[in-house]
Amino acid sequence: MNPGQIDERAFQKVCADLKRLPGAEVADPAWSLRRFEIEHIAAKLPKGGSLLDVGSGPGFVPRYFHEAGAEVISVDYPSTGGLDALKVLLDQGIKGHYLQVGV
Repeated sequence: MNPGQIDERAFQKVCADLKRLPGAEVADPAWSLRRFEIEHIAAKLPKGGSLLDVGSGPGFVPRYFHEAGAEVISVDYPSTGGLDALKVLLDQGIKGHYLQVGV
């Protein structure tokens, strides 16, 4: 995979995984935005590199890069992100921490 190029298999797997979550009905423009975001990160991240994800949200970015082979560390704050999102990432083998950043 060249820098900035999407691993289509990983992208489609993450899309399928997230579509199965309760309340995760996501319109195509949202997936297009995620693809755009991932392309820009991939352009800067060397193959086999490490990604620090701050503010996990639904976890699309950390899930994708983990699936594509990067080392991913995800950070979220329980009072804003809740406990569930990061727990799901931890259960998938993504390293993660609950903490407050920027205070």
